[in-house]
Amino acid sequence: MPVMVRKLASPILSGLLLAAPCAAIMSTVAAFLFLVSSTVVRDLYQRTHNPGASKKSIRNFLQCVIVFTITAQASAFLFPIIFALFWHRAN
Repeated sequence: MPVMVRKLASPILSGLLLAAPCAAIMSTVAAFLFLVSSTVVRDLYQRTHNPGASKKSIRNFLQCVIVFTITAQASAFLFPIIFALFWHRAN
């Protein structure tokens, strides 16, 4: 697909066409992260650790879990993406 897009489309259109799958992947992963984070907070934290938790404490704990997962995802994908963009021998 990247070779075909580069040969058949203008540079601006090819950039948009190549960015679209990456955006879809990022959106899907973000949705799964929110789903897993809210499940962990609701099932593990609220039901077992702190059953009488207020909505504010649940919201704060959920925010901490989401920040941790997004940071972990960014640290896991940062260097492979940088290597893929700038290393000429990368496949």
